[in-house]
Amino acid sequence: MSLSTKAFCELSMVLTPVDDMTLLCGETTIRTGPLQSGRFRVAPANATLSASVSASSTVKFLKVFFAEETARAIGSAIHSHSIDIEMEDPMLGTDDPFLVSLGREVVENINDPRPTSRAFAEEAAILMAGRVVSHYSTARYCTSMAVRSRGLDPDLDRALQLMRDHICGTIDLGMLATSVDMPAFSFVRAFQKKYGLSPIRYHRHMRMEQAKTLLSTTAFPIGKISNMLGFSESSHFVSAFRKATGRTPLAYRRTRS
Repeated sequence: MSLSTKAFCELSMVLTPVDDMTLLCGETTIRTGPLQSGRFRVAPANATLSASVSASSTVKFLKVFFAEETARAIGSAIHSHSIDIEMEDPMLGTDDPFLVSLGREVVENINDPRPTSRAFAEEAAILMAGRVVSHYSTARYCTSMAVRSRGLDPDLDRALQLMRDHICGTIDLGMLATSVDMPAFSFVRAFQKKYGLSPIRYHRHMRMEQAKTLLSTTAFPIGKISNMLGFSESSHFVSAFRKATGRTPLAYRRTRS
């Protein structure tokens, strides 16, 4: 996926083990050997690299391109200054379970046509960008380029109210960030700091709490509750509820009857 047509850097992550991988820069061999699942490389988007892969089964890769404006905005949000970003190069050898879990979430949701899944993929990609800038770059401060400082604890009530207004439907990160007049990454960072969950996960939590209430206090069929909560199909509701609670809606209802 791409966050912009003008790419600043790229992250390449292997999602399955590789028996042998040779990475070349021109005629120079940079690395060769087996590669564990979750290894990644952050590099300038214009890096001229080529790779040959040997594997006994299908190999899955994720490649994400980050825009220069995205990197600058995230760096400014982290450091409260306008900065220049220079990428470091972990060369496929760094363990970062958080970044790997975000990458898998992008892959899991990006091709799912359901709006909720797309929202999860978008949020995961924003958090990936933040991780790359905060952990795998160096920042050079530019005092001549001042940016407006935004507090880390803005009035997030407008975003919460928007979530409540859309509790029986889907919502996207752009709507929420706009409601509090913040860039997407700054909003996610502030929201997670205050509430302990990212915005899209918090919204899912609200929907599942509403589902629990309906299952406990009404005799509505599962299909009706699914429809009331804005799920396009009952199976999607059942899957989301099981993922959130570890039980199916019917199993949960039985424990409350």
